[in-house]
Amino acid sequence: MSLQILMESLMWMFLLLVLYPVNTITLNHGKEREVHLKETSEDGLKDLNVSNNWTKCGDNMCKCNEINQAFCLNRGHQLNYIPRFKQNIKYLNFTGNYLPNIDNHTFTNITNFKLNYLHLETNSIRNCTPNAFNHLKYLRTLTIRNSRISRTKLMQCLSGITKDLQTLELAYIFYNYHLNLNLDESLTNSKIKTLTIRGIYMNHYNHSKSSTLKYLQFLTIQKAYLETVTFDYSSVLRKLDFSLNKLIQFPKFCVGENAYFTHLEELRLDHNFISAIHPNQLACMKSLVSFSINNNAIVYIESNTFLGLPKLNIVSITYNSGLKGIRNFAFNSSSLKELYIYDDDLYFDKDHIHNSLDAFKYCYQLEILRVSSNHFNFTTNVMFDELFGNLVNVKSLSLSTCGLTFLPSFIPKYLNKLERLWLHHNNINDLPESYFSNFNYLQNI
Repeated sequence: MSLQILMESLMWMFLLLVLYPVNTITLNHGKEREVHLKETSEDGLKDLNVSNNWTKCGDNMCKCNEINQAFCLNRGHQLNYIPRFKQNIKYLNFTGNYLPNIDNHTFTNITNFKLNYLHLETNSIRNCTPNAFNHLKYLRTLTIRNSRISRTKLMQCLSGITKDLQTLELAYIFYNYHLNLNLDESLTNSKIKTLTIRGIYMNHYNHSKSSTLKYLQFLTIQKAYLETVTFDYSSVLRKLDFSLNKLIQFPKFCVGENAYFTHLEELRLDHNFISAIHPNQLACMKSLVSFSINNNAIVYIESNTFLGLPKLNIVSITYNSGLKGIRNFAFNSSSLKELYIYDDDLYFDKDHIHNSLDAFKYCYQLEILRVSSNHFNFTTNVMFDELFGNLVNVKSLSLSTCGLTFLPSFIPKYLNKLERLWLHHNNINDLPESYFSNFNYLQNI
């Protein structure tokens, strides 16, 4: 940070503290986002409980702690079997070792334990017999990553897993051709609730091939080069994440007014190539609470896109640099509380008529609005009033990195419930007298 910027920042803080003593005043450089959509951990340690009491175990090849977790990491060819443990381990992370063939005897040393979490990563797995996991009766979470096992042998391997398994993750399993996922063959009557597939080439997903998973609630398929999908009816699926794929068209979730997934609450389609969303493509999803389509190729957000979704709370459409226009009443919703449309290269001024000043009309329940890193260089106070004047329930607003040269008058005029305000990385040089004097809840500026 240059000396000039530092001095300007300190001056602002001094003026705000003296004139407007809110509870907390910070500059909030780069810290503006609430974590509104949790990212999925890829490190295999997401269930690890922090412990300082590590001891050698597993034939002195691993480390264990007092809460029955064991880590056997990066021994290479030196560790080519599942070792013996004196304590009743419940969690085993077996990563970076050598386990090319998994058979009926591989897990003999832990068969009598109540093992419920098994993580197998980068172990050169190539073969697996159908009954390899048969004796792990208490297993509830299984992760297999970084291997070159064939599709046939993988499906055989999965067929022996306990029907009480709750979570299955398959990641970075490499084939010479795409994976034709047919879980009906291997997981009949399984009670799996969470299925994650990541980094496995499968250009088409057919949900009917997972129809045997009657309890499946959370489905994630990422980095799979998905181009097309075919759905089948499910009343139990709650979350669907197809991020980081190659989808060009918005998937078909509706058949007329009926939804394939009648209780779907969260839909994530981030990092694809989808160019259009039409209101009728969403209208059937009456249970949808959270919708994210960041970093796609959306051209227009049409009028009343989200109007027919009575439970929708969160919409995130960020990093869509190809976005050409937002129609009037685009975000019209009686339930929407959080809206994220930052870094979309949007202009709101008289020369960009495709971005309607009525886009945010009828968002009366909106509490969080992020429109940072867009262009408001030539937006007048009158335009700001028309854009945001009806958002009287907003508690958190970001207009950072928007090219502002003045403090918009709509903020003190309409947003008296405001608690957090981000305005950093603009060109504002003047602080109008009494600008912040009527805020009773403002905590962060």
